Amino acid sequence: MSTTVHVTVKTKADSFDAMHNYAKEDLAFTREFEGCHSIHASSDKATNTIKMVSVWDSKEAYMAYFEKRGERSGDKFAAWLEPDGITLEFHTTDDWGYGADYTPKK
Repeated sequence: MSTTVHVTVKTKADSFDAMHNYAKEDLAFTREFEGCHSIHASSDKATNTIKMVSVWDSKEAYMAYFEKRGERSGDKFAAWLEPDGITLEFHTTDDWGYGADYTPKK
């Protein structure tokens, strides 16, 4: 059974573009990390918010990644994010068959 992780990132007003551009380029590190099955991002510049949804083997796999992410990007995040600017939520993944391989019934 896999884990879906919802991450909300709240940037400082003047740092949204820097964080957005960094995430766009550096999410390859996330996707290539052991245990990551997928990652999708959405953003809203008006609220300085970036949201990511990713699917992992387990919460433990995500936390191993999160530790490495902190080592890799912690200085940038400290400069760009609001205090407590990262919120994590963990959920059991329900695969009901409506993903990328979905074929409509005729």
